[in-house]
Amino acid sequence: MSIRVLIPLVTVLVICLFLGVAYFTSRTLAYQRITDTNMSKARDRLNLVQGAVEQYLLRGLDDDLQQLMSNFSSEPDLISLLIATDTGVIIASNRQSDIGHHWVNTDLSIDAQLANEATMRQAATVTLNPAFHSVDGFTRVCGRMSGEFHYPEKCGFVFYRLNLDYHYRLTDKQLREQSAMISIAAIICGFLLLLLLSAWVTRPAVRVGRALTAFTDGDREVRVTGGGGRELARIADLVNQMFERVHLGERQIQEKEQRLRSLFDSVFDAIITIDARGNIDSANPAVEELFGYSADELIGKNVKVLMSEPHQSRHDEYLKRYEETGVAKIIGSGRETEARRKDGTVFPIRLSISEFKVQGQRYFTGLIQDISERKELEEALLRSNDALVKANARLEERAITDGLTGLFNRQHFDRTYDEEIRRACRSDAPLSLLICDVDHFKLYNDHFGHQKGDDCLRAVAQEIRRKFQRGSEFPSRYGGEEFVVILAGIPDEQAIESAEALRQSVWNRNIPHPVSPTADRLSISIGIATYWPQAEDLTAAKAAALFEAADQALYRAKQAGRNRVESGASIRKRRPPKAV
Repeated sequence: MSIRVLIPLVTVLVICLFLGVAYFTSRTLAYQRITDTNMSKARDRLNLVQGAVEQYLLRGLDDDLQQLMSNFSSEPDLISLLIATDTGVIIASNRQSDIGHHWVNTDLSIDAQLANEATMRQAATVTLNPAFHSVDGFTRVCGRMSGEFHYPEKCGFVFYRLNLDYHYRLTDKQLREQSAMISIAAIICGFLLLLLLSAWVTRPAVRVGRALTAFTDGDREVRVTGGGGRELARIADLVNQMFERVHLGERQIQEKEQRLRSLFDSVFDAIITIDARGNIDSANPAVEELFGYSADELIGKNVKVLMSEPHQSRHDEYLKRYEETGVAKIIGSGRETEARRKDGTVFPIRLSISEFKVQGQRYFTGLIQDISERKELEEALLRSNDALVKANARLEERAITDGLTGLFNRQHFDRTYDEEIRRACRSDAPLSLLICDVDHFKLYNDHFGHQKGDDCLRAVAQEIRRKFQRGSEFPSRYGGEEFVVILAGIPDEQAIESAEALRQSVWNRNIPHPVSPTADRLSISIGIATYWPQAEDLTAAKAAALFEAADQALYRAKQAGRNRVESGASIRKRRPPKAV
């Protein structure tokens, strides 16, 4: 609905609403006024009738009394006017049919309590009767009349009932006529207002609205013509000025967009913009080349189509969490991740994301760089470096490992032995040395051959390696069938237990040695010595002394029948701790 119709219509409706409110308010006030007036009227009439009736009764003027009743019958608002004796018999009434009957037997439904009270009270009583929409009045009358009033103290009552509905109907009629006249006047005024608004307001406003619609639809040459009042003419001028400024601003924006688009399209890296829901808003040609999609295929789709798992499934969760918490994890910083092309291939990228807002709407820009070549080069370098490290490790291992047994070799033993001697001196901790020899290995080797002899040495080395695996234990092959183990921080008692465990494990392997004078299976002999350092120790001398002590213990084990552990004397007992 147009404004030129809406304004007059609203005006008429408002006037009608006010008329309705005024009508009901006036009617309520009028009803109250009518009620008050008729109650006063009834009281006055009762007083008048009371005086006249008593005079007629005293003089015995029965015909004049009935004539008085008939005179009141002509009043349009009268429902009932009657006189009842002390016995309740009606002796005069505006209705002839009630005369001679008891008032209880009439259809007037007179309040018995008020009627009884009226005979006892000098003043008139007036009350509202909602059942009949009337005013009921009672007053006492006393006098003489043959057969009825025998003594002056014998009193009846006068009942007077006025019809309020009669006055209500008259008032409603008057109010409706007034409202109808005012409504007609309001409609006429509304029509005149419609014509006035159409000429001075709505038509110029419609011209402004049409011009705005045409401008919105793309017509940049449209202008608002004059007309209407001074204010509307001023509005038309302002709208035309706005059209000029907007048109100029659009041309400037278009020029900037063209420059930005040229820059956007010429960038080597792929650039994508998405909205707050993750839908792609724009993509440069580098995106098409990188992912295999055309720009038309990507615009409007969720950026998840370019992601690999697990980021594809969690992307909506990422956006929701960022929107709720505002905590950015990758926005404003670059990261390396993976993307997926149209053909399904996954490739590594470097992704940098930034955020910007346009008219309160949040957008994100992603700068994507394909780092496949760099990753391949890095992987190649890593593989080369790994191979070099492994080769160095193998070389180093070979340099310190005995080729036959896999234990440390003699060269590594000499270097480690010297270092552990020095460390023992610095830490004031014991150092034990274990030397073991395979019993009658030459006989074993001559009997079974060199291949079996090598297998025998490897078996013994396997048990040595299994028993001494801690970082402070250094098992080595010293030469031939002789092995040594450095036990750093191990005192002689614990070293003897470890040596005995080694001897027993070799014995338990049950390797046959039929030519051994000692037993029918392979056994070893072990010599142990422990070094307890002190600050004034000469390291080199003590190292030689420790080795000599262990070697002498091994010699005693062989002399004692082999297949046993012998412990040499400790080299320099540790001095007692200093008092604190």
